[in-house]
Amino acid sequence: MASFHRLNGCYEALEGGNTAEALVDFTGGVSEPLSLDRKLLVGRADKRKVLFQTLARAHSRQALITCSIRPAEGEAVESVLSCGLVCGHAYGITAVRKVRLGERLQSHCGTTWVNVVRMRNPWGTSDWTGAWSQGSEQWQLAGRVELERMGIIVRDVGEFWMEFDDFCRFFTDVVVCRVAERRLLWPRSHWREVRCHGEWKLGPADTPGATEAVGEASRPGPPLCPRGDKKEQQLGETQGDRMAEGGKESNSVSVRSERSVMSEDGSGRHTDRRSRCGGCINHRDTFLNNPQFLFEVRGHGDEVLICLQQEDRRIWRSAGGGENLPIGFEVLKVEANRSSRVQCVGEQAASSVYMDSRSVALRVTLAPARYVLLPTTFHPGSTGRFLLRLFSHSRIQLRQLENELPCSSLYRCWGVQACMVTTVHLQRASGLSEAKHTGVHERPQCQCTHDFG
Repeated sequence: MASFHRLNGCYEALEGGNTAEALVDFTGGVSEPLSLDRKLLVGRADKRKVLFQTLARAHSRQALITCSIRPAEGEAVESVLSCGLVCGHAYGITAVRKVRLGERLQSHCGTTWVNVVRMRNPWGTSDWTGAWSQGSEQWQLAGRVELERMGIIVRDVGEFWMEFDDFCRFFTDVVVCRVAERRLLWPRSHWREVRCHGEWKLGPADTPGATEAVGEASRPGPPLCPRGDKKEQQLGETQGDRMAEGGKESNSVSVRSERSVMSEDGSGRHTDRRSRCGGCINHRDTFLNNPQFLFEVRGHGDEVLICLQQEDRRIWRSAGGGENLPIGFEVLKVEANRSSRVQCVGEQAASSVYMDSRSVALRVTLAPARYVLLPTTFHPGSTGRFLLRLFSHSRIQLRQLENELPCSSLYRCWGVQACMVTTVHLQRASGLSEAKHTGVHERPQCQCTHDFG
């Protein structure tokens, strides 16, 4: 612990924080917070089933899982509920199991199978007193032999079992910390990790006014947005508004020249297009100025977990700063032969929320295609370093795109280099013969009748 406090500057820098960040610091994994809608889970058996399967699958893959109860209005942290659970405590989930009941329990519970979880309270001061707790009717009816057959055993002080339906009624937050395997041989079901370091930085031709404004955002100081309970911060337009805006401009194609490097960021400031701190997608003029990373999903698609982590700013708290930047990322689906930076906003494949937390994660299933990932701060001009991590079950390569235009061909001496891009949108056609088969495989062919050579 002494080494950890020296790493962060002082013990005061460790005050507060949250479970998700602590798990990342001590395991090197990636934390995915899950906010539970108790009303929806209690009323929908299908939603409870999906959540149970998610937790069971994560636990079987050696993930660390914690959960907590957010105090309701008027309740204090550390307050003990009538069922024995404590608000604000971080409980660990040590087992997720579906068990078959014996005859006596079947007649008592009215079911053959039951979903249960084993919890552990590290404080060991108060335990669950409801169904499946020690001393409950279920334990007395089953007996020790039957409980051991079902695997319902308690290993340590502070451990207890509870039915998953009760878990959904009381707990409000879950954090799943996934740790990637780094051995030479590991099961395909486990996560593989690739990572890239990057930086949001200013361009060489930024005007003094822009540099002065950015300096205030990049130095330790007040946060760029109010820090609440670290929930999603829209800080502007909603995700639906962004998608609507993306549709308006997705038909345009532009090629930037090296001579035209200055643009307005929407607030009247002129920024260098070679800067790499363009802000979120709400800032259409500068969004593509952010760092861009290319990856490709092959086969039949894959579930990927993307995590964006900003540099730890707690070391600056002693100087009166140390507040996190609001960060997030966008994933764009691009052409199959894309090898240079994206110049226009195309199809959005995935989008994270923007939060002023150390890390933002998103788990999504992507179809086989090539994608460009843009990690961003919410406000243009905010600078800092970041770590981009991508977890998948298949082998995926991640690399940063540096070139604004495709590299020249090795055979440029014998051919003409491309100097323009034209996009053709086919809206309707007439006079066509009846096709022998129908489907998405029918593709029109365009032929240029003028020789530009």
